[in-house]
Amino acid sequence: MRTLYIRLIAIVILAVAGAYLGVAGGLVLDSPKGAVPDAASWTESAKEVSTNTPAPSVDTSSCNSYMAVGDGRGYPDIDTLFWVSHQVVTGTIVDQRPPSIHTGTISTDYVFRVEQRFRGVPGQTVLIHQGGGTIGDCRQEWVSNPTLTVGDRLLLFLGSPIETVNGTAYWITGDRQGVWRFNDDGTIAADNARPSTFNGAPFEIVAGHLQRIVAAAVPVQDPDAVPLEEAPVP
Repeated sequence: MRTLYIRLIAIVILAVAGAYLGVAGGLVLDSPKGAVPDAASWTESAKEVSTNTPAPSVDTSSCNSYMAVGDGRGYPDIDTLFWVSHQVVTGTIVDQRPPSIHTGTISTDYVFRVEQRFRGVPGQTVLIHQGGGTIGDCRQEWVSNPTLTVGDRLLLFLGSPIETVNGTAYWITGDRQGVWRFNDDGTIAADNARPSTFNGAPFEIVAGHLQRIVAAAVPVQDPDAVPLEEAPVP
């Protein structure tokens, strides 16, 4: 009797195993060995991964606010402004890139087409970087920023480079001190953010002074002076 009982158990086990293997076999037949998911499956997987990957986010506590940040330093004259800058160029703003998130805050890059370069790595354009901008319902403004608009013709003193979503961009040296606007007649617009020496002067006078700085190639004694190796002169 005991032997019969053992045989019955064995038969039941074999039957269950056979049913399992039959289902498994059906699954194998439905998806032959070596088959790979179709393109739609890969697409859905990619969507899932993309959805689960956190995007850069802005600190919403600082939305719709004015941020009191900037260079924080004044420069006594154009010579110092020149030597603490990585780029000194004239030209025109030709494009404003969509704002992006950088280290938790909103920032905006502008494309500047170069007419004349007095200092810096050569190139037909240069990117200007400023904190602030609007993304969705969140707006941030930096009170120290000079106003930049597509079409502005400027003499710019640009400071430290920074890597952004648009490439290598440059902060403005000294905030408003580093933005010299042209009047329609080619003179330099007055701005009380910098010494008044060249306010209203024809640009030829400013250019002549910059060229004398370049020719002398003697950096000022300033802890922030940028070496010629990093920012060459023509």
